Amino acid sequence: MHLSKPPENLDCPVVLDWGYPMGWLPFVKALHSMGVVAWWFDGDRAATRRRFVLRGTVPMHALEAQMQRITAADKELRDFYGERWLDIVRADGTSRDWEDVYALMFGRSA
Repeated sequence: MHLSKPPENLDCPVVLDWGYPMGWLPFVKALHSMGVVAWWFDGDRAATRRRFVLRGTVPMHALEAQMQRITAADKELRDFYGERWLDIVRADGTSRDWEDVYALMFGRSA
């Protein structure tokens, strides 16, 4: 896979929010090697499934297939993301406070 070099300087910070297919992990690793800081937001899988069902925007078979691929790639994902792996969704279905997430990611208060 070949990617051209990203711009040296952007006018503002950029965030990509992307629940990508596991087959794209090499692409994410390539972006990361070029300076894009990749984070994995995870959490309680049963609670995530319940929230997904309530959303009702994608067929359940798509969620089940993606969850199986994530489970199969768990070690590789954890090895790649390391300390950039954050559990966001709690077992009760609530999410970690985004100011807390910011502090964890950037080591300071929001």
